[in-house]
Amino acid sequence: MNLSKFITHTLLIYISIIATGCSTLQPAEKTTSSMKLSTSNRTTQPTTHQDGDLISLTAISVPHTNSGIETYKMIYWSHDTKTEAFLAAPKYAGMYPLLVSLHGGSAVALNRSHQTSPATSTTLQYASEGLITLVPEYRGYADSDGTIPNLQGEVSDVDNAIKALQGTVYSVEPDDIYLEGTSMGGAVALQLAAERNDIRSVIAVSPFTGWDIDGQWASKNKDTNTLASEDYNAILTNYGSYSAANPKLKSVSIDYQKIHVPTLLLQGTDDNSVAWQTVELLYDDMKRTNSNVKLDLIAGGNHGLKNKQVQVKQAIDAWYAKYGQGTSS
Repeated sequence: MNLSKFITHTLLIYISIIATGCSTLQPAEKTTSSMKLSTSNRTTQPTTHQDGDLISLTAISVPHTNSGIETYKMIYWSHDTKTEAFLAAPKYAGMYPLLVSLHGGSAVALNRSHQTSPATSTTLQYASEGLITLVPEYRGYADSDGTIPNLQGEVSDVDNAIKALQGTVYSVEPDDIYLEGTSMGGAVALQLAAERNDIRSVIAVSPFTGWDIDGQWASKNKDTNTLASEDYNAILTNYGSYSAANPKLKSVSIDYQKIHVPTLLLQGTDDNSVAWQTVELLYDDMKRTNSNVKLDLIAGGNHGLKNKQVQVKQAIDAWYAKYGQGTSS
């Protein structure tokens, strides 16, 4: 599958989730009877709550979608918690590449439930008929139960969302998963690529770099940089201290040495949420073990690069033209 033909779809999905921590988009959920009966409103009653078990798959109506796809709200189990995701897939059952689109949020675990999410069902409105598109919510966001987990918890939620696809009529082409994430979603994408062996490519926009790298920069600059001071205080509050030997930081850091797939990092120099210096540190570390990592540092770009859409389009266009080759044609 040559993903370059789906670049427009990818860019529009990227634009729709670019906000982090809040969203003005509203779900356009309306169950329709026109969706295929084999999957619409599918409900299972598991005797035990196994991670990745599908609870329900409900057809929803999303405006401006391609006539060749169907859209769903998926509920699945993750850590004994009902967790939400949105799904777009071709009308015909089969095996397809998978694009996972990951939204941002809190960089620390929070005791909050049903937090407003940047991603909603409308994120699917430009999904392509040539792909399965998965937009997971993490626990604690939107209609997901539970509270907001840390980085490793969100990675686990996405793993379980991918696993839940096995309960549908769709399957994923081997080693053909593409990850895109913004802010905290970028960190989730990177860590997924470190843990899974079926990832084809990663694009991380304004990515949180994990508390080990962020703490390295924050500890050195906390007295002269406001963002560094805020991040350093967050480490003290949530993890006790900054130290490379602090075991509490491991589950909230990225195993970048294990990422060997093509990885594009897009970062702006005017980002007030993620310091560009931390992304540069991540890049410098990654390139020691990954010859296919690239950093595009965009002058004047804000968080999510919302003000630099032309440069973002050019970068993603070029990336998928080079690395958008899947396993079938």
